[in-house]
Amino acid sequence: MSLRVNYFSNFCFSALLISFSFFSANLFSHTQEAQFTGDQVLDPSLPWWEAGDSYAYSVSIDGDTAAVGASREEGQNVGYVYIYVRDSGGNWTQQAKISNPGAAANFGRKIALHNDTLLVAAIAAGDYQGTGSAHIFVRDGSGNWTLEANLAGDSNNLDGFGFSGDLYENTAVVGAWHDDDQGPNSGAVHVFVRDGTTWTREAKLYSSDMDINDHFGRALTLEGDTLAVNSMMDLNPAGLYAGNAYVFVRQDGAWVEQAKLEASDGNGADNMGLSLDINGDYLVAGAFGDDAVGGNNRGSAYVFRRNNCTWVEDAKLEPNKVNDNMNFGQAIAIQGDVIIVGAPGDDDLGDRAGAAYIFSRDSGSWIQDSKILPSISSSIYGDDGIVRVNFGAAIDLSDDKSVIGALNYILGDVYMHDLDTDNVAYSVQDKICFDGCHP
Repeated sequence: MSLRVNYFSNFCFSALLISFSFFSANLFSHTQEAQFTGDQVLDPSLPWWEAGDSYAYSVSIDGDTAAVGASREEGQNVGYVYIYVRDSGGNWTQQAKISNPGAAANFGRKIALHNDTLLVAAIAAGDYQGTGSAHIFVRDGSGNWTLEANLAGDSNNLDGFGFSGDLYENTAVVGAWHDDDQGPNSGAVHVFVRDGTTWTREAKLYSSDMDINDHFGRALTLEGDTLAVNSMMDLNPAGLYAGNAYVFVRQDGAWVEQAKLEASDGNGADNMGLSLDINGDYLVAGAFGDDAVGGNNRGSAYVFRRNNCTWVEDAKLEPNKVNDNMNFGQAIAIQGDVIIVGAPGDDDLGDRAGAAYIFSRDSGSWIQDSKILPSISSSIYGDDGIVRVNFGAAIDLSDDKSVIGALNYILGDVYMHDLDTDNVAYSVQDKICFDGCHP
């Protein structure tokens, strides 16, 4: 057992941060390989809302490299990104700590890693409609990371550029969910491509049924020549905030909307699509506000499958245990026959201690086969004595290796697991023709 204690006299509550060991690898047949907390030393003279570093606000993993964003470290206008690497024995070490290249606010609030390229998005602190940016870093053969490009929107004036972003090979996508081109706060997504070391904008995308206050681009995911984008306030027939996902495909540099996906049993405030991930012909969308199983904000996730041009709802995922405000589906990732779903409000280890649920596909059906709980928790006990960890608030998956963030806004944690499934990602569907066929 390890112990870490800090007291802050100026906090609105007495914050006791404790790290404790809870061995779960054998219980859930997944091996925890590492846990990191960042390296910020909290200033006890600051109130809690300024002292926190938001370590693990965002996470990304590709192969044996993981990136972790600490969007508020050294104050809300700074932020860093930590890079960790894994050796053949499953040992993780910190390779680099990437600094904010300029005046970007909340640097590291959204990150995406692919091979030796990293996308880091940033947006004005305290104003989700504010000035934002995105930054591209590349790693050389010696493990050094350098800034390759700074990406920006159009006017970049209160359009929320940088609120979301993703990266695949030589393509980066950045959401500007308050863009006004199609009406106030209708939203847009910028697509950038790399030639050599030069990044240029290839396209600016909108949905086919764009309307004011849609907030198109609130969340997105990119793989190969397929892009899925959430429209936060689209007036879904199921009700306001029911949620959706628009799918775009690219051919020869041109992007076309292929489908609009909505849940078959969606309801208002489900927020389906505020977490998205894609692998091959499978797209998974979290609906953390779904109340279908009873209670409040218990959550669910939907799996959609592409068959040529057509997308169909393949499954609805629900946990085998629920509690109110569980927010199952707040974070999500899919690789091959494995889906991992974050439920930061799961209460097995205490209020909002959190959990991550593992689903696998067997004979065409998705089943829950395990559940991961935080094994070392950086926990905050408020005046009410309640523990809040939020394990599962950020998640990514690469084959059968996962990175899971426990974001408590004061001192967060990141956990690396080997899921011990020998799972391998589906082949990327690139060069998709507009009729949906695969070459």
